Amino acid sequence: MERIKSDYLRNVKHLQISDAVYTTLKESIVRNQLDSTFRLKEEELASTLNISRTPIREALQHLEQNDYIISDRKKGYIVKSLSINESIDIIEYVHFLRRFAAVITAHQITKQQVLFLEQKKLTEMQLRSLNDPAQVSNVYKCHQEFHLSIARLTNNNFLYNESIRMHEKLLMIHYYYTSAMKSDFPAYLYLQEHEKLLEAFRDHDSKKAKEIVDEYSKNACIVIKRMYKLKRNFD
Repeated sequence: MERIKSDYLRNVKHLQISDAVYTTLKESIVRNQLDSTFRLKEEELASTLNISRTPIREALQHLEQNDYIISDRKKGYIVKSLSINESIDIIEYVHFLRRFAAVITAHQITKQQVLFLEQKKLTEMQLRSLNDPAQVSNVYKCHQEFHLSIARLTNNNFLYNESIRMHEKLLMIHYYYTSAMKSDFPAYLYLQEHEKLLEAFRDHDSKKAKEIVDEYSKNACIVIKRMYKLKRNFD
């Protein structure tokens, strides 16, 4: 139970306790601090977090609805494992979201918005310290934030909210697989994609933006398959 961080709960005042429990557990799952070997039981969580079982039950039900855990009558709840096929399915779905966002943004982006995106893109300096695992995660988050910013510029709330939801799934994939990547983490591909997309946006070239997203989404699937093989050897 030490793997579950309760600091967040101690500072919660305006949020519902069940929402705080949900957020705490979800973040632990996303960061791979709780894996498929871990059992989540109401009574143990209530004791660890020093709260009643009702908000625990509500949080666990919410996690199950969002496909983070699986109910087991004998063992409580089990953290759902992440298969290679599911990971690729997620990446392919995100690919369509990003393609749609890139096409819309390229068509309507302003000069001020291009400058905004330039502040969000990765830099050479960020790629120089990738021997640090924390920096690898920061680079990956920066990459995701860049694409979330593009989705936001579409002014399509459904697209943006769906991109945020899938952002958490992508983080799960990252934390699940990158323990085996080490220095092989392909961050340079992210930088290349950012620079090419910015060029397409400056030219209002929707076709080019679509082609760039297609190219790097294919690369992402290849990388995930390689990461999967490395993780199997690593484990």
